[in-house]
Amino acid sequence: MGHDEYIDWKLLVCRMNGELSKEEEQKFLTWLAKDTRRKAYYERMVAEWNSDTIRESDMSRELAKLDQFLYLQRKKGHQVMLRRRWLKWSVAAVLLVGLISSVYMLQRMRVEILEKTSVAVITPGKSKAILILSDGTSVNL
Repeated sequence: MGHDEYIDWKLLVCRMNGELSKEEEQKFLTWLAKDTRRKAYYERMVAEWNSDTIRESDMSRELAKLDQFLYLQRKKGHQVMLRRRWLKWSVAAVLLVGLISSVYMLQRMRVEILEKTSVAVITPGKSKAILILSDGTSVNL
């Protein structure tokens, strides 16, 4: 896990008590901005802290939950990235197979058309061309 996924619980406690320096406040805000779920977690933690139901021994359990949460989120993000990568490669492979198939089919059709086309050989010096006029009369050329 990256070092930016964890935050010192003392920093969280100082934040809840309003005792952070400017540098610590910036560090906290940077950590908080990395994921929207961190804000929800922090707000839930503040609510429990303010309700006097949480004790320092509970804090380590809550922080362990946060660590587990962050680990699972990172793992899910990695799986999503792998799925996207596989999807991109799959789409590229399908497009490549489609392109190759199209080229093959067009080439095959061209060969079939050339085989079916017959060319009449007209030898020079013979009058085999006939012009048919609009009134139906035909003229040998």
